[in-house]
Amino acid sequence: MNNFYNPIFLLGTQRSGTTLLTRIMSSHPRLYIQNELPMDGLFANPVTKEVLLRRIVTKISDMHGVSLSIESGKEPIWGWKEPLLTYELDKLERCFPDSKYILIIRDGRGVVNSYIDNRWGLGTTAYTGAIRWQKEVALQMAFAKKMQDKCLTIRYEDLVQNLPEVLVQLCDFIGVEFSEHMLEFHNKKLDFQVNRENVNTTKPADQSHSDKWRKALSAREIALVELVASEELKANGYALDQKSISPSWLELIYYRIHQKIVGEFQLQYKWKYRDKLKKLGFVK
Repeated sequence: MNNFYNPIFLLGTQRSGTTLLTRIMSSHPRLYIQNELPMDGLFANPVTKEVLLRRIVTKISDMHGVSLSIESGKEPIWGWKEPLLTYELDKLERCFPDSKYILIIRDGRGVVNSYIDNRWGLGTTAYTGAIRWQKEVALQMAFAKKMQDKCLTIRYEDLVQNLPEVLVQLCDFIGVEFSEHMLEFHNKKLDFQVNRENVNTTKPADQSHSDKWRKALSAREIALVELVASEELKANGYALDQKSISPSWLELIYYRIHQKIVGEFQLQYKWKYRDKLKKLGFVK
C-alpha cells in the first residue's frame, strides 16, 4: 500500500483560537478534526508517513472510539489540531508534504493576556508570554512560507469578525463545499470536557474577545509584548500601540525567574487537577 492519506493539520499557538476553529470545522458534515492528542510516542523515531498515520489513528481509536482510514479517498476527511505540532514541523514537512495545513494566528497581546488570565503556566508575565508567542509564531510563519501552496493562514480576529467569508475561503482551500452547519458550530455537542479555557467555543463567535487585552493589560505590559514581538505583530497586520521601552536587565531577570517558579507551579497544579478528573471519569 503506498496511497496513504494526507490529513489536515491545524496549527497555532495555544490560546489563539485553535479549539474554536476545530469546533467550527468539525461541524461540517464531511469533516472530522481531532482536538488534540497526548504527544507521547507519536513522533518517536523512526518516523515515516505510514508509521505516523498509524500511530495517530490508533490513538484516536483507543481514546475516542473513532475509526479513521490511513488510505486516501475514504470519508470522512479528517485532520488533527495540536498546538504542540509547532515543534514537530520539520517531521510534518517530511512525512506530509502534500497535506493541507491551516495556521491560525491571533494578536500576540491577546494571546499573552489569555496566558496570564488562565494561569496555565505558559506565560506568567507579559514578557515571558511574549517570548513564547514570538518564538512559536516565527516558527509557524517560516513553515507557512515554505509550504505556501499547502498552507492557509487565518487571523483569529478575521475569523470572529467575518465568519461566513472566512469559512467560504477555508472550505475552498480544503476542497469541500461550504456548509451552513459550520455557522451553528456552538449548537453541536462537545467532544471534550467543557472547562474555563474552552467554554467560549460553546457560544457563537464573539468579536469582542479580539480586543479584551486592551483593557486587561497595562500600558507597560502591552509595551513589553511589542518590545519582544514587534516584527511578528507587524508582519501579521497588527499595529503597535505603545512607545518603545527599555526595561532594565534586573526587570527582565525577574520576569524569567517568575516564569520558572510560578509557571512550573501552575503547570503542576493543572496536571494534578486533570489527573484527579480522569480518575473520576470526567476527562478522557
